[in-house]
Amino acid sequence: NYLKELVNKFDTANSPGARREALRAIVQFSPSEILSCPDWPTLHMLVTRSLGDQDPFISNNSFGILLRLFSTSNLTAIKEAYVILVEHLIDTPYYNQELKQGVDVCGVENSGLMQKFHLLTIFIHWLPHYWFRFNNAFMS
Repeated sequence: NYLKELVNKFDTANSPGARREALRAIVQFSPSEILSCPDWPTLHMLVTRSLGDQDPFISNNSFGILLRLFSTSNLTAIKEAYVILVEHLIDTPYYNQELKQGVDVCGVENSGLMQKFHLLTIFIHWLPHYWFRFNNAFMS
């Protein structure tokens, strides 16, 4: 399976060049193809880690995967994107240290973090809409 090979290349044990190449190909797949991949749990973990990658190409394109998942009308895709985003924000060093002391929201180095919180805010804004449409699905 081609997507499985790409997930293996996207692993953090590989070189940044190999990871960029794999990610470039992964973002070409539709959200439904990504979620139905047998290696979705591994890809979920890799995307979560890659959101904080030092390489801007990797972190930005990983964020792009989340945006594509959020933009679908598929509740499972939206839920997976939300979980990845929250897991990443909890694991980020800012969460445990600097957020308690405040963060310079205008600082260029924090723009990615602010984009992630903005996406989380958008999801929370739309949550009542999803709850009314899919309340049984949210309970599972």
